[in-house]
Amino acid sequence: SVIFGDELRAYQALFKERFSVVHVLSQPGAKPHGYDDALSGRLTAASLSNVLEEKAGGAATNVFYFLCGPTGLI
Repeated sequence: SVIFGDELRAYQALFKERFSVVHVLSQPGAKPHGYDDALSGRLTAASLSNVLEEKAGGAATNVFYFLCGPTGLI
């Protein structure tokens, strides 16, 4: 399961234009129901850069991002 998954989806629906969630699941394979669009594998500097580029459209100003997960991930 994804912690706070329902709450994050509610915020994403409420603030479509300015709030986006990208789930990155470290374990490849079967994804939880409803998370078919989640990325798989360990998050790296390169993959994080790619996600931010895609979501922010290259505009690095006025963009905030937050990471959460176990200690080994962050």
